[in-house]
Amino acid sequence: MVSATLQQRNMTRATAGAFVLVVCAVLAVHGFPVIGWKVTAAIAALALLYLGVGIHGARGTARIDLMSVFWWAALVVIAGAALVFFKFKGFPL
Repeated sequence: MVSATLQQRNMTRATAGAFVLVVCAVLAVHGFPVIGWKVTAAIAALALLYLGVGIHGARGTARIDLMSVFWWAALVVIAGAALVFFKFKGFPL
């Protein structure tokens, strides 16, 4: 199996992001009949991130995979939060 180039992956991300944004807009127009507005807004924000990163990377200027960096950073933050929560018995404020 041949791995897609970074530019092709970014084009796919931009296309998927645009599609999901349109779906979220249709849900908003119809008054959020399936899921609430907060979940729709979160999904739309992630789709906007995919669209933006995809457009930037599809221009051929990207040297690293920004979405891969984003997901690794999210994993580190989640692991750190889980460590604090389970090791130190919660988040004292």
